Formats: sequence, C-alpha cells, structure tokens
Amino acid sequence: MSAYANKNRDNWDDNIPFVLMAYRSTIQESSGCSPNLVMFGHEIMSPVDLMLGNPPSSPIPTCPVEYVEWLRIVLADSYNFVSENLRQAASKQKKYCDRGLKPREFTEIDFDWRWYPPSAGVKLGLGWIGPYKVIKKITDVTYQVQKDPKSPLIVVHIDQLKPYEGILPPKNWTPVVTSLVESFEPPVDHTPVDFNDQEEVEETVPPVFNLPSPEPLRQSRWDRTIKPPVVYSP
Repeated sequence: MSAYANKNRDNWDDNIPFVLMAYRSTIQESSGCSPNLVMFGHEIMSPVDLMLGNPPSSPIPTCPVEYVEWLRIVLADSYNFVSENLRQAASKQKKYCDRGLKPREFTEIDFDWRWYPPSAGVKLGLGWIGPYKVIKKITDVTYQVQKDPKSPLIVVHIDQLKPYEGILPPKNWTPVVTSLVESFEPPVDHTPVDFNDQEEVEETVPPVFNLPSPEPLRQSRWDRTIKPPVVYSP
C-alpha cells in the first residue's frame, strides 16, 4: 500500500479495494492456489475477462488442494439441484396462476374498454377509458383499436382490453352504426302474387283510449301558477 500512496500519504484508504483484489487473485507460494480459487472454486473475474472472455483453448485451472476440487463438485451439483427445483416450481406456479384464466377473443365488430395507466394513477381516476372499437386482429394477443372514426389507430395487448357490455353502441360510434343500418336494403321478393288466393283480411279499428283530462292549474295567493309535481316512474 505504501508503494501506491501519493507523496502526501493521504489516499491510502482509496487503494484498499485494489490491493485486496490483487492479493486475492495472486497464487500463494504456500498453497499453490489463489485465495479466491480456494474460497469460491474459481478465479476472480476481471474487467478484461468480461470484455474479451477466456481463450477457447485455455485449460481449466487445477489446484492441488483437495478442498478446491471438492468445492467445485459441490457447487456444480448444487447448481443443477437448484435449477431443477426452480424449473418445477415455475411450472407449478404457472399452473395455479392459469387456473382461473379465461381465454378472451374479440372480433372486428366488438367494442371494448382500454386500460390506461396514467388515468388510473390519478386519485379517484378511472383506469378504463373508451369505449374503443376493434379494427383488426393482428395476433392472438394484440389488437388494433380506435376510439372514434377520427382518432389514430393504436395497437394494444389483449390484457389491456375488456368487453363493452352496453346495449346501444357508444355515442362516438353512433353515426357510423346508423349509416350502416340505413344503407342496409332488405331483399325484395320478386315472386308473383296471386290475389285470388289471398284471404280477406278484416279491417281492424285501433282501440280508442280514454285519456284523463289534465287537471286545471291552481293559482297561489300572489297570483302565481302552481304546477303539479312531475312523477317519475321507471
């Protein structure tokens, strides 16, 4: 450490990590192995190793200490054991996670709500915006949707969509739906009609309902008209 300190000897503590790295990666004369190899079973990884990697023909470093070879075997067996357990655990967790999953699919005539995180992050904000209209199914999990006929097309994941269960079409798509309905022409039956085979249809007179006469408006003491209360009924 004294060899790398400056003239003022005030930066010796900054050199401690580098000196220790050099010490741990140097082969000791007494043991024939580096401290890092004895402790962890492999040599220290330096920045040049991360950039260039080991040479393809470089032999595996060996150490005469039996503990190092035993440590390598134990670490390899532990790695294989942990990897197999993690694979089984991931498969089990996926099974339980997908147990309540219901497959969803939208067609090009469906309307749906879109999950919008910026709106959901606001206090008392609604995360689902729209409704949007499905324009095109790109893949099994991605759809192209549009908010209204003048909005740009966007591509969203199926996890960000949920069905629109309204009976009537959304207001922003009502003119388009109305034009489609008005442009529909029912098929015309050109079969000749034989009027001699038609039965006589009795003319029915629609019934006449006796509607109650409206109540006369009352006047207050100040000659103001008192209107009857409006009764709202479902």
